[in-house]
Amino acid sequence: MDTSNAVDMNGTSPETTQVRVPDLERIRNARKRRMIQIKEWQQYDRKMTRESEKQQRKGISPIGDKSMHRAGRHVNFPQSLIFLEAAARGDLDEG
Repeated sequence: MDTSNAVDMNGTSPETTQVRVPDLERIRNARKRRMIQIKEWQQYDRKMTRESEKQQRKGISPIGDKSMHRAGRHVNFPQSLIFLEAAARGDLDEG
């Protein structure tokens, strides 16, 4: 009997079984990496929370608070760009 085309009772060939083992191993490794990633993120989050609380006690704004910087920023476009955009929209009052 030729065993090169053998199929077991479940309908899978020996080659299929060999392919699934690396897939399962890859999934396990991905789960391990994800758990490490989550652990590192939690450590970072705790650290940032502690630093933010320390700064609030000192009266300094938190690290992530950029509201002071946003208020002073303005975007200025050159007049040629404003004219080009108004012409593209067909706006006769602009420019």
